Amino acid sequence: MFRSLPALALALALFSPAFARADVPPPDGQRRVSYRFRVDGVAKLSPDHIIVVYPWSLSNGAPTREQTVAPDGEWVSVGRRSYRPELHVVRKADYEEFVKTHVAPEGREQDDPALDAFLSKGAKCNLGPMPNHTISEDDPRSAVEEIFVAQTISDTSCVLTRVNTRANAPKSGGCAGCTTSDNQVASGIGLAGLLFGLGVLVRRRRRG
Repeated sequence: MFRSLPALALALALFSPAFARADVPPPDGQRRVSYRFRVDGVAKLSPDHIIVVYPWSLSNGAPTREQTVAPDGEWVSVGRRSYRPELHVVRKADYEEFVKTHVAPEGREQDDPALDAFLSKGAKCNLGPMPNHTISEDDPRSAVEEIFVAQTISDTSCVLTRVNTRANAPKSGGCAGCTTSDNQVASGIGLAGLLFGLGVLVRRRRRG
């Protein structure tokens, strides 16, 4: 039994959030840049509505679930460790009242039931940002940008079109431009292999 304790300790360490969500360097031939997006045309279609971005974060370290507003025609930056952002349309006056009393969870990585309930009263947009923070080393850009144009904005509908696409995704394996959920999946697969190998090693030692 005691022989398996080191393997158990290692397994717990591997499955800890800090390890599973460790930042991954870009693959060879790639470099990191910032990412940002904007939504145009919301105010023209409906000045009474705004776009709320949630989940979202500027973090390049620990992943967090925060929220922000995407002002019409203004750039919104997204950090490397942000969860994949979703866009929601709500009435501006309702949002202003909500944030007056809203208290976000202490752990910024936690879900926010109050915010989820508020956003459910509006409409989720048909498209959302696809953050990519990795481009080729010979690409002169300092940022990857996405632009959306609003086609329909109302209490029950948010229809956007994407007028440019994310480009220069990594050519090979790395996941520097992935969202947090993608990183967790990739990490989980690798960890499963490591733990399987540890289990085999422990069984062999017991037989010996």
